[in-house]
Amino acid sequence: MLYNLWVLTNIVVGVKLYGKVPDKPLITAKRFSIILYKVQLEILDPGG
Repeated sequence: MLYNLWVLTNIVVGVKLYGKVPDKPLITAKRFSIILYKVQLEILDPGG
């Protein structure tokens, strides 16, 4: 499920920025995992 979300995110970002589906991922898997981690922290501790 996370892989599919990563692929979908790359498609949406590519279409939004360049008007087409990118050949290579614009967001690396490592960057995507860091973003998800930060989002998780915000959900669990929104005030800190």
